[in-house]
Amino acid sequence: MTAIHDESAPVSWLELAACRGKPIEWWYRTDELGQGVALAICRRCPVRRSCLADALDQESECAYRYGVRGGRTATQRAAL
Repeated sequence: MTAIHDESAPVSWLELAACRGKPIEWWYRTDELGQGVALAICRRCPVRRSCLADALDQESECAYRYGVRGGRTATQRAAL
């Protein structure tokens, strides 16, 4: 059976993210090179602002305090 996509249904910003389908560990590396790869992908992402807003909303949850989200490292997000 084939699913039919409803063109009128809103698309989640997550579906448009440049990181979609990439290994999650890329966003949780602590070395400069690893973070650079994640940040480079974020720079070209069309939904970076939505991702950053989501990250800032969820910063109180322990798992979300780490890694690159919304084009910012955890340290950069903490400074906002």
